Amino acid sequence: NSSSRRPSDPRWNPETWPIRKLSSLVDEFRYGTSNKSAGSGLPTLRIPNVVGGVLDLSDLKCVPVSAADEARLRLIDDDLLFVRTNGNPDYVGRCAIFSEEAVSASGFPTGRFIYASYLIRARFRSDEVEPTFIREFMLAPAGQAQLKARSKTTAGQYNINIEGLSSIQVPVPPIGDQRAIVDILQQAEDVRRSRRKSIALLDLLSRSVFFDMFGDPVRNDQGWPRVQLGSLLDRIDSGHSPVCLDRPAEAGEWAVLKLGAVTTCEFIAGENKA
Repeated sequence: NSSSRRPSDPRWNPETWPIRKLSSLVDEFRYGTSNKSAGSGLPTLRIPNVVGGVLDLSDLKCVPVSAADEARLRLIDDDLLFVRTNGNPDYVGRCAIFSEEAVSASGFPTGRFIYASYLIRARFRSDEVEPTFIREFMLAPAGQAQLKARSKTTAGQYNINIEGLSSIQVPVPPIGDQRAIVDILQQAEDVRRSRRKSIALLDLLSRSVFFDMFGDPVRNDQGWPRVQLGSLLDRIDSGHSPVCLDRPAEAGEWAVLKLGAVTTCEFIAGENKA
């Protein structure tokens, strides 16, 4: 009974699950509207709204479309939206699942959301695949590698089309195992989210303690001397841009750090290329 045991890691497919093309799991792929945003129209999801595997509604635009286009492009629960073009190859193919619950705080009718032309909608066969399982696979290294391999570049923009998405190979465990994997990943994400909140609270506490002890450094309440940063440094260098492989460095290899290694104010050694 597949549902009675702990599911394995789909990236390595130790259970030898069947490998299927994404097209065989989808009822429909469809591009979004190319109409321009305006002061009125329907709430329309765009590239900035698909971030980190979830929907970000902080920059939501409205686009006027015909009734026929609304019917054709209206989003429903479990539709998976893919970013199909970006100047950063790491962002091509990033995806998020639409749900009316996820957009309920937007102030717009939840049943009237559509999407823009730089996104591709995948509508899956619900009896064969759990969309969240597909999203997690696409965000994992195995999915990312296939997305990059199928991306093409034009005028500095990286693109993937429906044909490229359709050909992606996905390990497909039984639907019960898919849901078990999703549940485990969701539990892990809940732990990470709780940890991030705790860290944010500790940061606020640290800042408060610092201000209590030393005052506001901008106002310089203590009257400390101001010096140029250079006078405190023995050495400062800019980085280099060597030609790298499209993968992290392995043991014994030189690693070139990416911006992601420092953008969170914490050093992340794994953000590198060989």
